[in-house]
Amino acid sequence: LGLYSSTAYSASPADIPLLRRKTANVVARAGVAAGSHAGKALLNILATYPRDELFQTGEDDLLQTAMGILHLYDRHRFRLFVRRDPFERFLSCLIYAPRENYSTEMRQKWQAILLQAFNGSSSEFNVSLSESMLARIQIIVRTTPGAIPQFDVREIEARLVQAARRWTDDLKVALVEALGEAHGNDRFRQFGHAFPAGYREEFPARAAVPHIEQMAKLT
Repeated sequence: LGLYSSTAYSASPADIPLLRRKTANVVARAGVAAGSHAGKALLNILATYPRDELFQTGEDDLLQTAMGILHLYDRHRFRLFVRRDPFERFLSCLIYAPRENYSTEMRQKWQAILLQAFNGSSSEFNVSLSESMLARIQIIVRTTPGAIPQFDVREIEARLVQAARRWTDDLKVALVEALGEAHGNDRFRQFGHAFPAGYREEFPARAAVPHIEQMAKLT
């Protein structure tokens, strides 16, 4: 027992025998050609995977998660992956979210949701922002062995998505529903970011639709 040296975190998985065998088996089982676009993307996913997770995750779970991440590449969508520690000391949550929407406030909301969902005592996080359109946020929820409640990953994912919705996102939906897609999008481009924080805190986005129409008449 003990802590890994810095080399264990900075070295390529190909230079660490345990990880070299594990990643090679995952790539072989994935059935993608090594030189193909998908094969290169899968290798990159494994090379940049959180290193502690790469060490601790079994091949079956790693294959399932890596393929799930691979299907997210070049897509603008949200996804949650959860791994339970065999000794129930923690749950590792990998969140993939559109990077332009990510903020510290959003991450704090997600931590609160995950703490409540898993009956956690504390949490810690790590954020990875790359050239990808998706940000990766790892949240470790510390738990008490035997005290983790039953949970549904997709239901928790839906709660995280809802928490990530911005006031302006709701406004765009409300405008399209009220005015039609073309007219609603046009109004959103004109007035979507015209409302100050005080207004957004006091009024739901739907209430702004008639106000926008009044402003449009004035202009």
